[in-house]
Amino acid sequence: GRAVDEEQIKGKSGVTWIDNLPNTVSSAFFMNQNIKSSGLLGSGKLDGKGIPATFFKDANVRRAFSYAFNYKQYIDDVLKGKGKQRTMLLPDTFPGYDAKVGTYSYDKAKAEQFFKRAWGGQLWKNGFVMTANYRAGSVPAQTAMEILKKNIEAMNPKFKINIQAKPWSEMLADSKTGKEAMIVIGWAPDYADPDNFMYTFYSSNGYYSPRSNFKDAQVDKWLEQARNTVNPAERNRLYSLVGKKAYEQAPYILMPAGIG
Repeated sequence: GRAVDEEQIKGKSGVTWIDNLPNTVSSAFFMNQNIKSSGLLGSGKLDGKGIPATFFKDANVRRAFSYAFNYKQYIDDVLKGKGKQRTMLLPDTFPGYDAKVGTYSYDKAKAEQFFKRAWGGQLWKNGFVMTANYRAGSVPAQTAMEILKKNIEAMNPKFKINIQAKPWSEMLADSKTGKEAMIVIGWAPDYADPDNFMYTFYSSNGYYSPRSNFKDAQVDKWLEQARNTVNPAERNRLYSLVGKKAYEQAPYILMPAGIG
């Protein structure tokens, strides 16, 4: 990891240490809106003993989860203070990135407010139990899960998130068929174009769609339009619209980006 490299290499003769390089990976908590695995759902109902498969289909649940994550704590503890929040799942050096789109911050009061609205008030009243898997051996993913779990469970004694390590190959296979409830996963660029991130994460025809099952007809339309124009200003405008809608709909919890 970075800390080990820095300790062993920085300042040595013949070594030039170049820091604060932009990060071109986007990572997020996926909140699957149609969970295909019964093994993670407990009772499968909103009865305090489980969650329905469509638990995350209510945008209020997703907004509550987004306000329950402590982004600053993650930057301090995992990224050693060197990291930044992004407004969308696109590296901030890419065209189409809009720094003016809103971001979530840890806000217990707002999280509780959205939890109380979710599922017509049933979620707050009955509580829930869900299981989330993280990549075995990944300290950042485990720490992120632990931060979220601690903050959400502290809001209501009836809220329970079980987290467990899972081999990466199994997690990838299961997430691809929509079987994971909530995972942390990222995307690195295949080529230097915003479509490679924006379409992948946000389009219902995108590569990650079966993992999140997020679908917004307006977002789909904007992304197809952005694919079919070579006008940079028009593409920027469309990606900005997608970013704003995604902030409002909260399909993902955006992980702060580290630096290279």
